[in-house]
Amino acid sequence: MTDKYELPRPTPGLPHLLDYMALLGAVVPFFISSTNSSSTTVNGVVTSSYSHDSIALGGGIAALVFGALTLTLLSRTPARDKVKRIGLTVSVLLLGAYQLVIRSGFIL
Repeated sequence: MTDKYELPRPTPGLPHLLDYMALLGAVVPFFISSTNSSSTTVNGVVTSSYSHDSIALGGGIAALVFGALTLTLLSRTPARDKVKRIGLTVSVLLLGAYQLVIRSGFIL
């Protein structure tokens, strides 16, 4: 039973603070990087190489975590903003996965 003096739950704004945090994690590694790389050569032929970007790794993880948290806002988002919320969340999750898997050198 709801009390007549109970305040309604506020609807989250678009963009929300979680959206900004997710976008920050997804976009910053495109501008700042800290890459460690190594390679092994035998008789002038590269036999193995490795590259790792720690900022892309952290940014990808942050984008995925904050992007997943924005999914919790979907149920409270007004109907007129649901498509925008879904589009923003999917975009951030894809960019976060790109940062984590492709740019950071992290292999699952």
